[in-house]
Amino acid sequence: MPQATPWRTDRSRSDPGGFYDLLLNDLPTDARIAGFVSGMIWTLARVDNGLGIALSPERARPGAMWAEALQGRLAVDVAAWVRSWSALEASAGMAALNALLNARSPLVDSATPLYADDVASHPVFDHFRSRLRDKRVVVVGRTPGVAALRDVADVTVIDVHPGNDALPPSAAEYRLGDADWVFLSAASIIDKTFPRLAELSAAATTVLLGPTTPWLAALRDYDIDYLAGVTLRDDRALQRTVAEGGGSRIFDTGARYALVDLRQDETARLKSAISALFARRGALKAQMEAWYAQGHLRFPGNDELLHLDASLAVLDQRYKKLWDRARAAEHASAV
Repeated sequence: MPQATPWRTDRSRSDPGGFYDLLLNDLPTDARIAGFVSGMIWTLARVDNGLGIALSPERARPGAMWAEALQGRLAVDVAAWVRSWSALEASAGMAALNALLNARSPLVDSATPLYADDVASHPVFDHFRSRLRDKRVVVVGRTPGVAALRDVADVTVIDVHPGNDALPPSAAEYRLGDADWVFLSAASIIDKTFPRLAELSAAATTVLLGPTTPWLAALRDYDIDYLAGVTLRDDRALQRTVAEGGGSRIFDTGARYALVDLRQDETARLKSAISALFARRGALKAQMEAWYAQGHLRFPGNDELLHLDASLAVLDQRYKKLWDRARAAEHASAV
């Protein structure tokens, strides 16, 4: 098993607050909160053309009046609340932070979209399933679909609510160091446990998981190998779902799991994303042909096809720019 990188371990132990400096570095200072929803399960922020989501604290009441008071405030000031020891403020800060990142991070467009084999499975676990066979896997935070991994891997779940095959948080000190793979809930950023959990997981292949995940490449400095977060669209439907206290229903109204391998450069990430989108497009095209062959009218997946075509056009343009830049650099070095 590989050893943890010493300088990273020393830094996270000596200054865990430095991680929150990293999150807040280089954020735009003029963007304002344009929309905010505080729901029972999720907190959602809108900043200009960016949407961000974060897990709401347990037993939180929807803060409609409080959310209204945030309208028009500088988003970077609200994002700074991610440092707060108040769970409600930290969740709001995380949502604002993610909205700012989503509006400008190149990782969002180059993330590989993930599609579950069936509605009962988890797309992230489905994606990694073949690589987890006979591995020691630790999942920090209860995540739907983890039970399906138990027939291929030695799985330990660590959660603030132990029992039912989950160990208490203190087990992290004993289990993470021996793990081959760690799936770490991004909600650990909100409750301030992330720096220590990342340190303990440094020798494993680590996936930061969940809708709260920030699209930030610098997380590689904390030995995070993959970001398994969400891309967000259709904000009106998503805002309604969040306001109504919907949990997994966000994936029916604008949220989609996506994956970024932080060990790859942007060209490799774009290739992976384009390949996944083409595969999904081909599958939907086949379904559409079968649908119309049966005499049905409008294909229910038509909106997704249009979205896929638009996404592929964006990725194609970005890939071409990278290609042209690389060719120009090669030509300049040859002269």
